[in-house]
Amino acid sequence: MVGTLYLEGLSQSEMKMKFVKLLGKLLQRREVILHGMILALLSSGPVVRAALRVTLAWDPSSDKNVVGYILHNGVVDTSYIDHTDVGNTTSATLTNVLEGVANFFFVTGYDSKSIESVPSNLIGTNCPGTYPLPTISAIPDYQIGENSSAGPIILTNGDDSFIPASLDDLYIFGTSSNPTLVPDGNILFGGSDSNRTMTVVPAINEVGSAIITYTASDGTTNASRSFLLTVTPTLPSRLVYLKVEAGSATLVPPMTAFPDASASGGQFIATSDAGSGTATFTVDIPVSGVYLILCRVRSPDKPEASFVVSADDAALDILDASQGTWTDDWRWTIVNWPGGFKVSDSNGSTNSQTVFPFTVGQHRITFWGLEPDIGLDEILITNDRNSIRIRPILSVPPDQSINELTTLVVTNTATDTNILANALSFSLVAAPTGVNLHPDTGVLTWTPTEAQGPSTNLITVRVTDDGSTPLSDTRSFTVVVNEVNSPPELMPVPDLTIRPGSRLIMTNRAYDPDIPPNILTFSLGIGAPVGAAIDASNGVFTWQPTAAQADSTNAVTVWVTDDGSPPLSHSTTFRVIVPRLSPITLASLSLTNQQFRLGVSADSGISYSLQASTNLESWISLTTVNAADADFELVDTNAAAFPYRFYRVVVGP
Repeated sequence: MVGTLYLEGLSQSEMKMKFVKLLGKLLQRREVILHGMILALLSSGPVVRAALRVTLAWDPSSDKNVVGYILHNGVVDTSYIDHTDVGNTTSATLTNVLEGVANFFFVTGYDSKSIESVPSNLIGTNCPGTYPLPTISAIPDYQIGENSSAGPIILTNGDDSFIPASLDDLYIFGTSSNPTLVPDGNILFGGSDSNRTMTVVPAINEVGSAIITYTASDGTTNASRSFLLTVTPTLPSRLVYLKVEAGSATLVPPMTAFPDASASGGQFIATSDAGSGTATFTVDIPVSGVYLILCRVRSPDKPEASFVVSADDAALDILDASQGTWTDDWRWTIVNWPGGFKVSDSNGSTNSQTVFPFTVGQHRITFWGLEPDIGLDEILITNDRNSIRIRPILSVPPDQSINELTTLVVTNTATDTNILANALSFSLVAAPTGVNLHPDTGVLTWTPTEAQGPSTNLITVRVTDDGSTPLSDTRSFTVVVNEVNSPPELMPVPDLTIRPGSRLIMTNRAYDPDIPPNILTFSLGIGAPVGAAIDASNGVFTWQPTAAQADSTNAVTVWVTDDGSPPLSHSTTFRVIVPRLSPITLASLSLTNQQFRLGVSADSGISYSLQASTNLESWISLTTVNAADADFELVDTNAAAFPYRFYRVVVGP
């Protein structure tokens, strides 16, 4: 058995021990007659290349077959391990122990046939050391034009602390001092090992400056390089638009070209077997920067992804071809996918575009067909990110003039010059009550109410596309509503009946619909009965039919006229029925104080005369009264002067 392993030359604080897992998976050994246990001394620390001298000792094995020992040492959490054959000794000094990391040690014995035992107890320790920083090559300042990008910038990384000597484990990230100009997510990294690239993409239509910091971390130490990026509108951007016909690609069957008169080049390409066949385009990029790949595709009945795309044989992307309702028409769409390089126009935005950082030179773009019936007509490679996000242009009607209570019908129109045709929708930003706007056609209708005239009204319309980051245009026009004089309205009056001599009092009701209402004047129309009258200001109609007007039907027309411009009128006609006079009834006779008194019943309001005669041929009127009531009295104050007299009562004087 191999005995306990001791470590010499370390302080007591460095000798803190605890048991860890067996290293059975580390060393696969044949069965031997020697046995041992593993004791570990564990701590954490970085892996560095500086060497440390360590002396170790162990108890000799009691197994007589052991003829020598092998001392093993390595670094915790790495694949690094070394071993030294120390012969038949029970101590050794190692000079290749790494500083600044957690080292582990164990010993095995071997027999004359070089068959090793299982490991001894394992011990581990943190060896003191220094931590060299990663290295980053210098980065110059950059000045670029608006809506362009800086890079890909070539960077060289180094780190003496890695074992093994691979720099792929470096964690690379970037930050911007001005996230409005350059969101952190718009700093893109590529490359591998010591050769890295960085591409900085400012937000669309933003200018200014930002300090861009490139940081490399090995998990223990960080190193950074910063440079000044200035984005100015005075420096023109070199925009690239590379349109390539699909038929010019190098095709691998079953990807095949098919004729089509509606395709831009008279043909398109498609696969006959889902997921098989490729089309590879070789393009020369004249300006370094981030590029979009747009595609003119046709997808008759599959609103789903259409092609798998890769650039320079790198990670695959998927072309999203599900924009709106697809038909047999050719439509532009864009390569977009949650993975890959993404840029946005605001920090933390959830809307982003897939971009391809291309350097100057030749690049390969490969398409795999996902469905047999999805065709590719042409592709467009551009560094102009504005080419697919131009805001729609809204045209509104000229200023309008309309009378109140009439209907206005006008049409708003809009155009979308995006290469990716977006669906447009119209909406109202500001408008008076009652305005309606159709969201799809842009047709606007409005019937101003009486209360809305006269007035001047500003109507503001917005058109918005359905892009991932919706863009809109807003414009206004004015509608003047003219006041129009509306005729007043008279309430109808039912037929009326009034007895002769009675007074008819009736109020005509009228209103003016204009706001504010006009002043109304009442009048009687032609043919009104004699004696009838109407109050011009309040419409009160009065009439007391005379005895001569009894037993008649009288048509009364009432007019009401406003003081608008021009004045407008309205009339209503009703009938007033006057019955016959009531018969005259002599109710009583009396002679008092030489006065003859005759009680009479008749119609009130009618004048009655008491006539007298001595011969029944010649009659004289003695007195006339207007009956205040249906029962009244007539008196002959000179009755005593005649020996006899005849009396009668007649209507009228």
